[in-house]
Amino acid sequence: MAYKPDFVITASILNKLASISEIIGRFSLGNSLEKDTYLQREYRVGNIFSNCMAENMNVDYDDVQRVVEEPTLDPAFKVVNNNNLAYEEFMGLDPYSVSDLLHLHNTLMNGLSYDAGLFRRAAGGVYNGKRLIHSGTSPDYIQASVEQLMTWAKTTNLHPLIVSIIFQYQLQYIYPFTVGNGKVVRMWQLLLMYRWKHFLGYLPLEKFINERRDAYYASLEQSNLELDVAPFVDFMLDVIYDALYDVPEYTEPAASIPDDTDFFSFGDDDEEESVEYNTPADVNRPLEMSIQVEKLMNVIGDRTMTARQLLSELGLHHRQSFRKLYIQPAIEMGLIEMTVPDKPNSRNQRYRKVR
Repeated sequence: MAYKPDFVITASILNKLASISEIIGRFSLGNSLEKDTYLQREYRVGNIFSNCMAENMNVDYDDVQRVVEEPTLDPAFKVVNNNNLAYEEFMGLDPYSVSDLLHLHNTLMNGLSYDAGLFRRAAGGVYNGKRLIHSGTSPDYIQASVEQLMTWAKTTNLHPLIVSIIFQYQLQYIYPFTVGNGKVVRMWQLLLMYRWKHFLGYLPLEKFINERRDAYYASLEQSNLELDVAPFVDFMLDVIYDALYDVPEYTEPAASIPDDTDFFSFGDDDEEESVEYNTPADVNRPLEMSIQVEKLMNVIGDRTMTARQLLSELGLHHRQSFRKLYIQPAIEMGLIEMTVPDKPNSRNQRYRKVR
């Protein structure tokens, strides 16, 4: 029997699709996600770290960042390393292949589960904490159910974003694996989105889902109760919109500031380096600022702050992305200035609004 989702499209869903399509239509947004390797890496670190937090793992953000930058065989970071490897591989998988789905599960759960890369052979279901939301499909029907779902996803005429969300919901409902279902289904949604628009495969969905995890499970449960996937689709469109809205506009890197230069001083030295900022004339100041610059301006207020203080108050960890997306654009727009402009790396360096 062919799979057909229980789904009634609503006005809210149509409106959210229109808003998302408007953001996707910005060409520079795609460039940001496809060309900016620092941003890609930062989003990957955020996704993996959020996944670890959802599983109550005692892992620091900096630990995740180190593993992403340099994979390790240290068993203490097995989960992080597996996740990182999965992100390296998943965009090359076929979203309509059962064997590729099993391969992704094996990559994520290798060395962590006795049945990594295999469908569940015993009863299982979706839990929010210790509370069962629903029981999964009988093990005897898992493979057939997954195959039917993939056939539907490949042939349906629904909008690709809705297809990716319904696929995530239904695969979660099937609950094909003993453990690791959440990681697999959310990454598979990214894969389906990637096949539609490549840059969508880099979105930090895990981060935004983890920030509203209770609402995530509530929408799953509401869809189960109503026998209609619309509540979950509505919720996930909000997540996708917020993730897209957080992506900065793409600008070509300034030639005078090499990408591999870490010029923020955190109190270790007082040496000047060969790094320069582009300082524009006020008459050419852009009229609009990115979301990142707006956040920076709201945080800095009338204070004079160090880079470390700004990173902390913005809740950021990656210094190079902070430089590229926050500090450099704000300086080039003439919105902030350095207190020691002739020594960018001075340990006495502070930043303040241009008076």
